[in-house]
Amino acid sequence: GRLSAFGNSQAQTKYHFKDGQALKGERYYRLKQVDADGSFVYSPIVQVNNNSGRADFSLYPNPSKEQRVFLQNPSKGERPINIQLYSADGQLQSISIVEDVEAGTTQIDLHELASGLYTLVIESAQHVTYKKLLKL
Repeated sequence: GRLSAFGNSQAQTKYHFKDGQALKGERYYRLKQVDADGSFVYSPIVQVNNNSGRADFSLYPNPSKEQRVFLQNPSKGERPINIQLYSADGQLQSISIVEDVEAGTTQIDLHELASGLYTLVIESAQHVTYKKLLKL
């Protein structure tokens, strides 16, 4: 992410940034501070443990030989608002989905996809989740 500076100051200035796409587990971050003249410095790398315990969407079967997979909602109140599927080379794929609100699942049709590794991007009102999908 990126934050703009508060301007020139001799006083200590605090900044805050929340990584809205941070996945659970160990993550590593560093800052890049860019001055007005274009020069920059990097901070030391820091380790952050994200053990939020947040329930996550589950994808099954995965890997899949099937023509469809299912996305299980983590809780009754959370459902996908937008689902996108990207191939390993970053190309957005056309997919068909059918949501079963009562069961808390979303069916994703894979019959037009070639075998390979894909990234599923699931947006809900609360967060964005990334899932790897291997179609055999």
